[in-house]
Parts: sequence; structure tokens; C-alpha cells
Amino acid sequence: MDFVFLKDFLSDYSLPTLIISSIVAIISLVLDKFLSEKLPVGMKNYIPFGLAIIAYFIYDMIFVCFAFSFRTEAIGAGILCGSLSTIVVSIAGKIKKGEPIPLNATTLLIEKLLEDYVSKESAIATALIIEELIESSNKEKGDSLTKLEIYEALKKQSEINLSDQQYYYIAGLILSSVKELNKNKV
Repeated sequence: MDFVFLKDFLSDYSLPTLIISSIVAIISLVLDKFLSEKLPVGMKNYIPFGLAIIAYFIYDMIFVCFAFSFRTEAIGAGILCGSLSTIVVSIAGKIKKGEPIPLNATTLLIEKLLEDYVSKESAIATALIIEELIESSNKEKGDSLTKLEIYEALKKQSEINLSDQQYYYIAGLILSSVKELNKNKV
């Protein structure tokens, strides 16, 4: 494992974001251990994001606003915390299994979000393709990648048949989480 990558990755985000992400990652690991057979396929992907939005809302209410008010920034920050917790869970799983860890957080995130739907090899290949699509979009169009482009890439690469709605939800989750991950670096 490349500890320089891990140090650089963790230093890109604020301390409250990392703390909330760690707490959500621990809760996600516990829920995954006990509820993995009881949850529908893919539901595990949405749990960290929902928990992170709730946790960040509580943090925002207690430490930032000092009142019961809902700021829309809490949703974006919650998605960021959910993305980071998903990456932490992915890194923990790879360390436990002794697998190599890619040096890109985006690849880890996309791979983890896809692993319930496709095989591990296909998830890695699709993550790399989507990462290339995101990078080329950032260079050419200035961060104007759409859900439809990710949806088409998923549909092209996927080995199992999901409904169009499921593909679209996964594409939306990937797009919003990667955008928040890249946008909120300190």
C-alpha cells in the first residue's frame, strides 16, 4: 500500500468531514456485516450516503448554525462524507483481502459502488472507463459530464441486465459523489 497516496488523500479534506466519514464507514461496515443478506442488491450503496447526510446535518445544526435549520450545503457535504466513507470501506476491504489498492480515490469509489451489480473484474474495468470519461470531460468541457454519459458507459460495460431506472440511479450516484469528492478538496 502506498502511504504517500493515503496521506495526500486524507489531507485534502477537512477534519469534520474526515471524522463524520469515519463514523459513517464504521456504521456501514457493521450494517454490512449484519444486514448484507437482508438488503436488496445495491441498497448497501445508498446507506452510507443517507447516514452521512443525516450525520452532517446534525453536525451542521450543533456546531455551525447553532439552531435547527436545514442548509442545502449539508446535502453536498453529506454526499462528500458518504463518498469518503465508501472509499474507506473499500480500502479496508482491499487490505483485509490483500488486494492491491489503486492510487486514485475516484477509481476506488466507482468500483465499490458497482461491485454489487457486476463481477469484481468488470467493476474495476468499468471504474477505469468511467474515470477516463470524467477526466476527459473535465479537460474538454470543463466539468460538464452528465448522468446520461455515465449511464451509457455503464450500459455498455455491464455484464448483467438491470432496469434502465437502476442504471440511471447508479449513474446519478456516481456522478454526484465524484463531483462532490473532487469539488470539496481543501
